[in-house]
Amino acid sequence: MSALEAIVTERNKKPFYDLLDFCQRIDLRTANKRVLENLICAGALDTLAGTRLQKWEALAHIMEVAIERKRSLETGQMALFSKPVNISATPEPYQFTNNGEWDLKSKLEKEREVIGFYISAHPLDAYKPYLKYLDIKPFEQLVAQYGNQKIGEEPTVIGLGIKGGLRTITTKKGDQMAFLQLADQSTNADIIVFPKLYKKISAALNQNSAFIVQGQLDLTSTTKCKIKAEQITPIEQFFDQWSDFKRAIITLHTPPKSELLAQLNSHKGKTPVTIRFRENEKYLIIELKLRVQLSLDFVNQTAKWCDNLQIII
Repeated sequence: MSALEAIVTERNKKPFYDLLDFCQRIDLRTANKRVLENLICAGALDTLAGTRLQKWEALAHIMEVAIERKRSLETGQMALFSKPVNISATPEPYQFTNNGEWDLKSKLEKEREVIGFYISAHPLDAYKPYLKYLDIKPFEQLVAQYGNQKIGEEPTVIGLGIKGGLRTITTKKGDQMAFLQLADQSTNADIIVFPKLYKKISAALNQNSAFIVQGQLDLTSTTKCKIKAEQITPIEQFFDQWSDFKRAIITLHTPPKSELLAQLNSHKGKTPVTIRFRENEKYLIIELKLRVQLSLDFVNQTAKWCDNLQIII
């Protein structure tokens, strides 16, 4: 009988009370510590009391307690000063000493490690503002959008994804370059990082997990998105490191209010600002002389005062 079959068979008898009860009622020779760790990481034991981190850290001790209790029940002998175990009574819950939990990033990494995909969320969910404000298209949409364009007229595109793999090679000239794989919520893209760019960002590629990339779309690849990178930036450092922002476009349904203008004045910088607003059933456009310093805080705060905000890069 497999570990999974053993667990399912035991589960069909009655609900498990907590992780200790679970360990007492399954065959720990079949469902060993590694199996239980994987179940915890995959979220299969989330219905039991405690966080994933609590279960993970306490698992070894819980298994020891469960083995001892099972041995006592089987032999009818109890350790000195220990209380007799009443099988019919509701078991006392295991008391965890740690109250913490993995952050979402760690939780998702462990889910992918043990089952090959994400369950709780997708890592890109944390970066939805970037997808919205920068109007970033999924990789597969880029391929579909430019699929009929003539080879030789490669468009400049922008993508955002989680690092899935990184392979470096040495060219005939002795320079290093890399092939980076990024995954968005639907598919993967291959990013070619030529030596000049790789020299600048090699450390960042190894130290970070989520990136925004700008480059030429390889039109010879009709089924998979391939981008010849011109610029790659870790998402968390995007507003600090991106080389150029062409314009911020603010769209309103009414004329701009003083609160919005005050918000813009408090973030003076280098990026031009355009305001579009409706008046008399038409959109009017104002090109402000004021320029702003873009940051995630600025974007989030400005979005409260407008109907749409788009950053052109």
